[in-house]
Parts: sequence; structure tokens; C-alpha cells
Amino acid sequence: MKFSTQWISKITLVLITGILIVSFFNIKVYNHAEEENNYLINHDVQQYYSYLPAAFIYKDLSFSFVDQQPYQIQRHFWRIPVKDQPGKHVVKMSLGLSYTYLPFFMAAHIYATNSDQYSANGFSKPYEFALAFSSICFVVIGLWFLRLTLLRWYNEWVTSVSLLLVLFATNLYYYTTTEPAMSHAYLFGLFAVFIHQSIKWVDYQKWQQALWLGLIGGVIVCIRPIHLFIFLFPLLYNVTNVKELVVRVQLILSKYGQFILLLFAFLLPLFPQLLFWKFNTGNWLYYSYSEEGFFFSNPQIWNGLFSYRKGWLVYTPIMLFALLGIYVVYKKQRVWFLFLSTYMTIYIYLIFSWWCWWYGGSFGARAMIESYSFLIFPLAAFIHFISNYKKSFFLSFSIIAMFLTTLNLIQTQQKRLGLIHWDGMTKTAYWRNFMQLKDVGGIWDNFREPNYAAALKGQSEYNTIGNEIIFLKKSGNLTLYEEPHIEQPE
Repeated sequence: MKFSTQWISKITLVLITGILIVSFFNIKVYNHAEEENNYLINHDVQQYYSYLPAAFIYKDLSFSFVDQQPYQIQRHFWRIPVKDQPGKHVVKMSLGLSYTYLPFFMAAHIYATNSDQYSANGFSKPYEFALAFSSICFVVIGLWFLRLTLLRWYNEWVTSVSLLLVLFATNLYYYTTTEPAMSHAYLFGLFAVFIHQSIKWVDYQKWQQALWLGLIGGVIVCIRPIHLFIFLFPLLYNVTNVKELVVRVQLILSKYGQFILLLFAFLLPLFPQLLFWKFNTGNWLYYSYSEEGFFFSNPQIWNGLFSYRKGWLVYTPIMLFALLGIYVVYKKQRVWFLFLSTYMTIYIYLIFSWWCWWYGGSFGARAMIESYSFLIFPLAAFIHFISNYKKSFFLSFSIIAMFLTTLNLIQTQQKRLGLIHWDGMTKTAYWRNFMQLKDVGGIWDNFREPNYAAALKGQSEYNTIGNEIIFLKKSGNLTLYEEPHIEQPE
């Protein structure tokens, strides 16, 4: 009996989901919720998440309640308050991710409220469990919609391989399983749904697609305003020349009712953020990043792509094939080319113009992760092309792809163990422990922490070693020990 391939991509997605769930219960990042350090709701996640306990548990979005809380609660807010008006605080991060956390937070809060074992304070184990699990849900949803879209052009095998590579051969896997509550897994999923709905709108111009584009786009921009450029997709998808661009603009304008609906839906998730700023600062618009900003005249594109500190193509080399695939798209599937070439050029320039182009503690260039929802298409185009070109070329690519997937999984574990430094990697450190899962000795002497103060001024972060790093040796592994700036009561 001839084997049917029509279910391959579905089976692949089920396999991926199973692996992510196994990783979830094996790594157990939520297990540290009750500990003094290493808890999941920390650093950036504290700020993304803070709106939820403030609104639903402590009933105070001015965050004035923080100072009256015991140390065990204060430590979860220690990075958040920036006093702007007397008695009020402004959270640096916008509230967009709170929308994605919300259903999982509510489930955890209901469970904790009815539990005798856990405190319903917003930070006990059920809350961290829910947040960690939510990232898996968003990634699986994203992969599901990407699968539906990929199958418009590619067969089941190409689609399946593309899904596997974009997860397991990139740092998306790390940010789904190890730092799961950061923004990247959620944006990856939201981008994928936005792509699917955009294509459907271009094909059918239905009201429901306009509504979804507005809502999803509004949440995306509320998470990270720089992603406003995602709206280039419904404008440039399936546009190959100036004449077609004019026709697309005319189509959008002719659907003015849907455009107004999209704009209203877009503003809907942004309005609570505007209210928050107005209430806590007196201004409808407020720049909460203080002295942090962009240096557009000095983008660090080379460092962002190729440096050992955080170079995207150093730590995620599989994406070289996605970039090559953009040329294949130009030759074979022009409907994607104008958007991809325009968007990726703008996006790479913008993210590596940020003062901290390495984006603090991270694994690889984490700011690139959400773009994988777009880059999976030129990656699939490359795989499709090479599989139909020469068997020897496809065999070579298959071997390279398996090696790069293995490399990524090993480096993911290295990052977990501290063998890849959060922000101080160097060429010597990288190659000294290449493909190793234990410290061969002396690696920590070769790390070089960037000078954040210099970078804030637009100067090279390499000119001094930077601030002193404090380490905590635990179970044979060296990891960052960072104490909250709150005095613990006697």
C-alpha cells in the first residue's frame, strides 16, 4: 500500500507539541517561584507582567501599593517603579504582553485562590507555571498558522522540515522553553496569525479579516511599537511592481469601511496603555525608556549579524539559508519578494540601531526571533529549490541542516548551564567551549561584559571591560547572581 504524505505536516506539528511539553516538564522553569533568586517573573518579565497583579489582585495601577507590601512581594516589583508623579509609578515596559498572559493568569489565579498550598499573590508557582505554559501555546498556534500558509505553495515534506528547522535550529526553542515569558514566543505566534489573516484579506476582503488584522496588529504594536512596520505586509504582499502597488493602495482605500474598522480595532488594545500613561504621568503619550534610544546614524549591523557577543548568524546560522531563500523567492515566487526585501532591510536597520544592540542578557540576537514567522517562507523556498535541483546538493544541505540543528540544541543547553555568557561572549570563549557541555577550564576568564554606560551615549561598548560581574557557583555551573535593590527587613 502506498504511503500517503498528506498528514506529514500535521504529524510533525503533533511531534513538535509533544517535544515542547516534555521540555516544559523536564526543565521546569516554574519550579523556582518560591525561591529568592532565579524565579521566572523577573527582570523584563516583571514589567511585562506587573499590570496583571496590580490590576486584578492589588487593585492599584499607580503601583503605590508596592511600598506597603512585605519583602516577599516587593522583590517581584523591584525593577518596576519609576516615580513620575508623587505616589505614582510608570512601568518601563508597555502592557501588550499582559493581554497574552491574561487568560493563563486568570486560570492560575482561580487555582491559587482555591488552593491551600499556594498563595494567590500573583507570583507563586501556579502563576509561573501558567506563564511558562502560555509560551508553548503561542508557539504551537504560530506553527499551526504557518503550516496552513506554507501549504499554499509547498508540499508536506518541505512544510514539515521548515517548521522543524525554524523551531529547533533557532533560538526560538530557547525562548519557548527556558525564558518562556519573554516577548519573542508570543510575537512569533501573533505574527504568524497576522500573516494568515493578511493573505485572506488580500484574497477575499472580508470584514472579519480586517477586524482581526486591527486587533492582532494593535496587540503586537502594544508589545513592541517598532513592529508597526508589520502593516507593510498586507500592503506589499503579492505586489511585484509599482503598478500593482498603486492597485493595492486603491483597493485599501476603496474598502474605507473596513479600513475604519481595522483602525478602531488597532486602537482598542492601545487605549488602556494611553489611559495608564495619562493617569500616572498626566500625559497621553509618554516615553518610559528615559535616556535609552536609537542611534540611527551609527547602526551596529555588522556586530548584530556577525559578532561573537550576540551575532544573529553566529548563533542562528540556519538563517543564512533563509536569506539565500529571498533570492530564490525573487526568481520563483515574486509575491513575497518586495515585502521581504523591504521589511527585513528596515527591521535589521532599526533593531541594530538601538543603543543596546545586543539586547542585554540573551541567547543570540533575540530581537530577530519574531521575524522568523516571515523568514520561514524564504527558508521553505530554498529547501524546495535545493530538493529539486541536484540530489548531491540536497544531501549536502540535509547534512548541514542536521548539524546546525544539533549545534543549536547544544548551544541552548550551554546557555542554560552558563557556558554561553548572557552578554559577555568573545571569540575565544565561543571556540574554547565549542560543542562542550561542561566547562573545560578558563572559559570565564575570556568573557567580556559590555560597557552599558558607554553604549547609552552611542559609544562602543568594547572600550572598557565594564561593571564588575558577581558570580554564584552552584552545582558546578557559574550563573549570574543579581540581588534586587530592596533592603530585606531584619
